[in-house]
Amino acid sequence: MNMRTSDYKALLSLALIIGLMAGCRDEPKSPKEPLKVTGDDTKKPGDARSDIDAQSDTDAKSDSDTRTDIINPPPGPGNECTLDEEPPVDTTGAICKAPAAPVKNPDGYPCCGRNDDCISGFCQDIWVCGKNGEYEENVTDLELHAPCLYDAQCASGRCWYGREVYRCATTCQPGDKGDGQYYCALNPYSDSTTDYICQPDPKVGKKCCQQSDCPAESLCYSQYCVTSCEYTNCPSGSKCYKDVRVANKSMDICIADELIGSLPAGAQCFNDLFCQSGHCFNQKCQDLSQVNCSGPADYPDLDQPDGYPCNFDQDCHSGKCSIENNDFVCTSGDSYQGATNLPNNVPCLMNEECASGYCWYNGGKMAADGIFDASLCAQPCMPGVAKSDGNFACQQDYFGKYLCLPVRTNNGGKGTPCLFTEFDCQEGLVCDRVEKVCKGM
Repeated sequence: MNMRTSDYKALLSLALIIGLMAGCRDEPKSPKEPLKVTGDDTKKPGDARSDIDAQSDTDAKSDSDTRTDIINPPPGPGNECTLDEEPPVDTTGAICKAPAAPVKNPDGYPCCGRNDDCISGFCQDIWVCGKNGEYEENVTDLELHAPCLYDAQCASGRCWYGREVYRCATTCQPGDKGDGQYYCALNPYSDSTTDYICQPDPKVGKKCCQQSDCPAESLCYSQYCVTSCEYTNCPSGSKCYKDVRVANKSMDICIADELIGSLPAGAQCFNDLFCQSGHCFNQKCQDLSQVNCSGPADYPDLDQPDGYPCNFDQDCHSGKCSIENNDFVCTSGDSYQGATNLPNNVPCLMNEECASGYCWYNGGKMAADGIFDASLCAQPCMPGVAKSDGNFACQQDYFGKYLCLPVRTNNGGKGTPCLFTEFDCQEGLVCDRVEKVCKGM
């Protein structure tokens, strides 16, 4: 039975309810786009100040080539990338199979907000293919991988999100064979331990040199395929790592267990997680086995020239620490000139300025003067290996990285000498970095 547009309005409210229940429009736990890097990707890598702004950045970059260039360094000397040779997949008896070609629906059949869902190339806002408003009732025969809105429309009896849009899918049993593109795995959007679905294999842990080497459900990051775990559970053999720095943004991604801490000192790297030492700098895993922690008992007295990073006025020879393009620099009119090979415990703006390779800021703790606690070059270290001089010890920072940081006391009352709010002052007090004492907020 066909219905014209005028008749269809009577069913619109019902269709809205069905669509919302299916998640086609507003599913709260399902991303509507392939995995993306979000935010302003023009900020400098390791920019301690810009990371603060990035937390509220919501613009999305969808161009895969752009993402590849940002996340994986361009090919060239020192950045060579070769793919592992993959053995052929025997698909005999495979239960889970990818479609030979995209499955599209005829006019009057459901679509999920994408024109590509429809043979006619037009998906109405009311989630039906075609421009004439006809709606086929009692659709129950949609084939596997066809766009759907709810379970009863699929011949398989299952309409599943599938990471991008809802598609008819089939359930499976652990151990059921796949074809190399699809595999049988737990539904990543469910906490059920029995809901196995034939689904695209994100190939987490597969070697990649560019985005096209990974499935659409994954991202080529640090020359390995990873996938988002912001809304989903991770595939078997991988874990979800929160707030991983990807293109200077924080993402929740699944990384294969075998990759974590797998690279020795000197190996090429693009993220701390892959190094045995936990520190990747200049694309090399750093040797921290001989690092011990030491530092001043007080904030250092500095005389920074114009254009150098600063945290407050007394750091600067000019006596003026100004905000320039969201950067804190000493200035009497000159612009930021950049700095290199800065020693530990002096102000910095980005990792590349520090001899240690890490510019640390105090996790967004506010000081009494209304700006963030000092950003300083800090020495990465290995817990249980690095010794302490009593002033500094190997501790985790706000992002979970181990650094030589001031020893925490957290017991400073009002008027007590302090260096950092988080380390030295009692809860509810802040460190006045001019007078260098704990004060009320």
